[in-house]
Amino acid sequence: MKAPLSAPSGCPSRGFRIRRLLWVLVAGWAISASGETVRPCKVKIEGTGSRALSRELLSVSETWSLRNRPPPTLRLLRRRAERDAQTMLLALRAKGYYAAEVKPACVPHKRKTRVTFRVRAGPLFLIRSVAIGCAGRPIPESVRLPTPARLGLTTNAPARAETILAAEQLVRHHFQAGGFPKARLSDHAVVVDHAARRVDISFQVEPGPLVLFGPTRIQGLVRLHESHVRRLVPWREGDLYNVEQVELLRNRLTRGGLFSSVQIESGKALEADDRSAVSLTLKERRRRLVEAGVGYATDRGAGTRISWMHRNLFGGAERLHLQAEVSESIVSAEVTFRRPQFLRADQELVLDVKAERETAEAYTSQWIRAAAGLERTLSESLQVQAGLAFRLSEVKQEEKEEFFLLSVPVRLLRDTSNDLLDPTRGTRWTLLGSPSYDLLNHDMAFLRVQATAAGYWRIAKRPLLVLAGRLAAGSLLGPSRNDVPADERFYAGGGGSIRGYAYQEVGPLDDENDPVGGRSLLESSLELRWRAMERMGFVLFADGGTAFEETVPDFDERFRWGAGAGWRYYLSFGLVRFDVAVPLDKRPDVDEPYQVYLSIGQAF
Repeated sequence: MKAPLSAPSGCPSRGFRIRRLLWVLVAGWAISASGETVRPCKVKIEGTGSRALSRELLSVSETWSLRNRPPPTLRLLRRRAERDAQTMLLALRAKGYYAAEVKPACVPHKRKTRVTFRVRAGPLFLIRSVAIGCAGRPIPESVRLPTPARLGLTTNAPARAETILAAEQLVRHHFQAGGFPKARLSDHAVVVDHAARRVDISFQVEPGPLVLFGPTRIQGLVRLHESHVRRLVPWREGDLYNVEQVELLRNRLTRGGLFSSVQIESGKALEADDRSAVSLTLKERRRRLVEAGVGYATDRGAGTRISWMHRNLFGGAERLHLQAEVSESIVSAEVTFRRPQFLRADQELVLDVKAERETAEAYTSQWIRAAAGLERTLSESLQVQAGLAFRLSEVKQEEKEEFFLLSVPVRLLRDTSNDLLDPTRGTRWTLLGSPSYDLLNHDMAFLRVQATAAGYWRIAKRPLLVLAGRLAAGSLLGPSRNDVPADERFYAGGGGSIRGYAYQEVGPLDDENDPVGGRSLLESSLELRWRAMERMGFVLFADGGTAFEETVPDFDERFRWGAGAGWRYYLSFGLVRFDVAVPLDKRPDVDEPYQVYLSIGQAF
């Protein structure tokens, strides 16, 4: 007698497969019969009265983000929209609209299913009162509680969640900067009065023990002298603990580029007398660094630059930097030595020697310069530089001339940008004044002044969209234009100036259409930077300006404008820039139809 056939172990039987197929067919027939076939959605926000607010509500909507992938039935789509309505309510309350209402509606349509969120934001609730108190052990009278204005919470201001959350961080930071590293919020309350349309906010803080700075312990140094690191510490043992001082030390250690890793532990384990030791664990970078780059521009040709740097020459973070540049128009070599903590912790001694030969349309020059100066850091974003420089040069424009200039350059820099090579927010300001006296021609002296400002505004995060702008102005005070060395005058045009025009060719020209330079300058640039992908981005830009014959810009003279587009390729250490620009006011027999630029880093 033969055994009956059966399905292999772990495999569904034929009957089970048939029943499952029938269920699928029945479900599909039910959906089709109900007329609930859902097509891709068209999502709309109504009633906000603000495009910005509507965009923010759409950004938190799952229905919007999955509009081309709707659920299989209208009932499931309605459930998704109802969940979105609750999320939108939370977003509106976070903006201060505590009485808001959101009602979703889903309507089938032949082409697209229409989903509408009808929003009634209601009145904006305002801050009525802010209370800050302390729990636990009493704090010294010398420690003052932060005021509501310091926390960004002013009465009759909108009660926005982001402002309240930021205030919580500021409350903790206030105590941690005043000697209480273990301060925490024990309680906080936001009470909404719907009748009065007002919000009352209260914070209760447990400050914890009052702590003083203890000993500073340093680990990980190999070649760098420990005394160099200790001079960077902004506090003394026994000072009141301040988290801002700890962050200042971290910035000082990372800014110099000496360390690949900086770890600071503080405010945790207390020693005797309520003191907290600070432990620094540092890892030094390689002492030697070699860099190289190439570039190309239609007006100046191809070029290359190579540099070598020793980060820690004698064990005190001294830096020796050698750099050479070779292109079709420039050959140069430069040696720079920097000695940090010179006479004081926030000051550097800078010694520099540079020789260069430049062949341009405006002039041919060869010179050697020796300079010595001091750079002092006034704050995390502000720096001042001053020094003395000697420059021996031979310049040929219409005829060959020799100069031996003694100058006293003074520079003020303020930089609040968030990145050196590719900033997305912040500003940069530079003001340079350089009085010069010619030791060969004792009756010739002049003052060269130039100011540059750049700003960066992040418009969108995903994808990253940044608006960048630049303004530059300069003036030469003193003798007539022709008495000033041709390579000290102002010129406009080229990759770092007005793209679309050749290098130095925007401004005064002689009878043969060669640039002769001016005694003042005015330039502007605007860029829209779009980082479309992790490695790739695009730019639209417009540049304008000119050099002027007189010391003060004459606005009757014509500005030259150039515009174009660029491509960016992002690398781990920076970015590659490729720009194509055209002159918008092309001069016959002077300007080319377009200019091409290839280099490293953003234009400004």
